[in-house]
Amino acid sequence: MNRKVLIVDDEPELRDIFKQVLESYGFEAFGASSGREAISVVSQESIEAIISDVRMADGNGLDFLDYIRNISGENLLFILMTGFSDIHPEQAYDRGASALLKKPMEPEAVVQCLNQLLRLSKISQKLRPPRYATSLSVLLQDTGKADEQKGQIQNISRSGFLVSIDELSMNLNEETQFKILFKNNSDALEGRCTLRRISYPTKFQKDHQAGFEICDMSETSKEMLFKLLRQLEDNLIPII
Repeated sequence: MNRKVLIVDDEPELRDIFKQVLESYGFEAFGASSGREAISVVSQESIEAIISDVRMADGNGLDFLDYIRNISGENLLFILMTGFSDIHPEQAYDRGASALLKKPMEPEAVVQCLNQLLRLSKISQKLRPPRYATSLSVLLQDTGKADEQKGQIQNISRSGFLVSIDELSMNLNEETQFKILFKNNSDALEGRCTLRRISYPTKFQKDHQAGFEICDMSETSKEMLFKLLRQLEDNLIPII
C-alpha cells in the first residue's frame, strides 16, 4: 500500500508539482488549499505525513501543527515550509514540527527529507509506548488549590495522557493530582502528573489541549491503567 502524504499550500501550481513528484516516487499524494480543507482530508484518509506552508488563507501553519499534534501525537510527520523569516527553527521544533524547510526548494529535496523522516519514525515508534483513543473524564486538582478542573482525555498511554479542557489554570512543568473517572464505577485511577505541553484555542480547535506525564501512581492504580490499556487495545471498553 502506498504511503499517503498531504500537501497544504494555497498556491495550486505548487501543490500540483509536489503531488506529481511525490506520486513519481510511489507516494499517494493529496492536496489542500487551507487548514480546514486539510483537516477534512486528515479525517477521511490515513495520512502519514503532512507538508504544509506556514502561511495559510484561513490561519497559521503553526496553529494547524498544534491541532495535528493534539489529535495524532507524534505519529504523523509534519514538515513546515516557509519563504519568510517569520518563524524561528526553535519555535517550529518546540511546537512539534518534524522538519522546517525554506522556500523555494526542489521537490526532490522534500522527498529526500520525507524518506529520512519516515525511516526515523519507523524506528522511534518501536520504542514509543502506544497510545489509545478514549474520552474518559479526568479531574485535576493541585493540593494547594480548592478548585477542581474537569477535562476529557483524548488519548492515553502508560506514560501519560492528553486532555481537552475549557480553561486551564496551570503552568508548564507544574505538578498536580489527577483522578480518571470510570462510568458507572466507584473506582478511580488516580495519582500525580506533570503538565508538559499546552496548546491554546485556535481556528482549528476550540478547547485547550494539555499533555500530562504521569509521575506517580499507587500499585493499584498502575494495575487499573494496564487493564484499561489492554481493554482499549482489544476494543472491549466503550468510548464514554
